[in-house]
Amino acid sequence: MLVRARNAFIIWAKRRAPERVRIHTRGQEFILSRFEFFYPDERTVGGVRRNLPWWLPFNALLHCWDPKDTGEEFHNHRRWSITIVLRGKIIERSPNGPPKYLVPGSIVFRTTKVFHAFSVPKGYSGKTWTLFICGRIRRELKRTHFRRVPN
Repeated sequence: MLVRARNAFIIWAKRRAPERVRIHTRGQEFILSRFEFFYPDERTVGGVRRNLPWWLPFNALLHCWDPKDTGEEFHNHRRWSITIVLRGKIIERSPNGPPKYLVPGSIVFRTTKVFHAFSVPKGYSGKTWTLFICGRIRRELKRTHFRRVPN
């Protein structure tokens, strides 16, 4: 029953999103597809800052992870975030801790101070789906990236 509900949610969110946004690493390698099914993500488009409306305290984004051979660089976010694994498997690494192997149902809460990087185990590229719930961008924090994480 839960598997059908999860699959129906993924299909619904993909259809509801006006477009698929391709996300790349700093090295310009494609890593995931983002579906902005709830509200467009906060970002600068054509030099204009696009913010969430004042009455919306968070956003929800659907991610399909499809890295070719390498994982992400370590990075942090300019807002709090929650990652929920819906389908597949993903590995979250931190600079000073052991890797966490996340499976469907795993939930991870993060503050803006947490550095992390994701990689997808072999055989799960394009099959791993996560729900990314994030707060509003509260401050201009330089995103910090360092050290590439192998898959």
